Amino acid sequence: MCPSHALSPRCKHSYARSRPLTSMKRIHTDIRIEANAANVWRTLIDFGRYSEWNPTMPQVTAAAASGSHVHLCFRTSKRVFQLVAHILVAHPGQELRWTGPNSKLGRIVFRGEHYWLLESAGPNTTQLRHGEVFNGLLVPLMARWLDREVAPAFVAFNAALKQRVEGVAARVP
Repeated sequence: MCPSHALSPRCKHSYARSRPLTSMKRIHTDIRIEANAANVWRTLIDFGRYSEWNPTMPQVTAAAASGSHVHLCFRTSKRVFQLVAHILVAHPGQELRWTGPNSKLGRIVFRGEHYWLLESAGPNTTQLRHGEVFNGLLVPLMARWLDREVAPAFVAFNAALKQRVEGVAARVP
């Protein structure tokens, strides 16, 4: 290896040029919810009520519109994070996607693109695909922590959303 040249754009060694400076990590979860996508969407974007049911994001302040800022509290089993992101896509009944952090330095060091995709799986059934794509310089160092702490938080979010939506649907005549 050529450590003195590994990060230099002038290095002529092929292994230095082919090494990416950042890495990517994906977390992807799925859950089937016995409710139509419109009902799932309504609960998903009702950020003001997250504290009533959401164990992993008990506080979210945002408008469900592309370009809006998101201020959120994200909770894993051991830590609580205050994060700021912005909404990339808010397509009612289909997709909610946000990314953060918003700073240039943050985007280089560690960045996440969080998504929820809602797909009809029948007249009153929705398949929720929920996950995040992480990239940046710190991703290789954080990959195991993401698997150990963040992935289970996403699964807990899904289960709580399912319980909330199906409970509301059962109460509506």
